[in-house]
Amino acid sequence: MTNKLDLVTILIFGDGIIQNYAAFLKLIHTRYIDLNIF
Repeated sequence: MTNKLDLVTILIFGDGIIQNYAAFLKLIHTRYIDLNIF
């Protein structure tokens, strides 16, 4: 999966991205919880 790369991106770009990314992950987690992606 690309989750590890995305986490690296967060560490690089910092807190400003984290809030938006967290909201995105929440959306993904809600839609794909059956696949255990998060």
